[in-house]
Amino acid sequence: MTPHDTIPLFGTTWFLTNTLTFSAIVLIIYLTKKIPKKYVKNVTLSIGVFIILRVITQHTYQIVHGTWNYQSSLNLHLCGIAAVIAGIVMFYRPQWLFEVLYFWGVPGAFHSFMTPEYTLGSEGWMFIDYYLEHGGIWLGAFYLIFVLGMKPRRGSWWKIFVYTQLLVIVLGVFNYLFDANYMYLCVRPVVENPFIVGEWPWYTLGIELAGLLHFLIVYLPFGIKYRKENVLATA
Repeated sequence: MTPHDTIPLFGTTWFLTNTLTFSAIVLIIYLTKKIPKKYVKNVTLSIGVFIILRVITQHTYQIVHGTWNYQSSLNLHLCGIAAVIAGIVMFYRPQWLFEVLYFWGVPGAFHSFMTPEYTLGSEGWMFIDYYLEHGGIWLGAFYLIFVLGMKPRRGSWWKIFVYTQLLVIVLGVFNYLFDANYMYLCVRPVVENPFIVGEWPWYTLGIELAGLLHFLIVYLPFGIKYRKENVLATA
């Protein structure tokens, strides 16, 4: 299993990497909203190609440098899965896949930015790839919302949470069979995070409760809007 690296929180590297990543996301979305609509499709497809190529490059780099292993390198953390979905939805956009990306990716990438833990190490390209991966997640989710007008359906936050439990079971079995730690189901993250409390298995309960809370929080802007629409419809 690849050793995990961290950086000092609120240090120079932390501020620089997050500022550059957030600025790039905002700039791409802003510029795309300003261009003629006939070009938006080409931009959307280009983003999808870039995100998918990043995933391929991530694995290729590890294979070339002899660091690829099934215990750490598979895209089986929530952010790893969301990073793949972020590329797919630029080509193919079923509502449920957007919701998976939104509820898994937005909170997951947020914590990855705030408390970075480099699960594939931080040497060479893997350091840059970390921010391309999580930046791509946010870009994909917010691009679909602000450029393409997608939004999660009513009550989708708790439904995605329930479906997520199926993934927890599958990955729990995979981790047990292959001595892995995807979704941190076996060993707690090394980075300090207020939602990670205690040792195994107790910290996993905190992760579950935090996940449910985060799903609700990112749903609230849309939930409030739906509630207002219901009030107006019955007025």
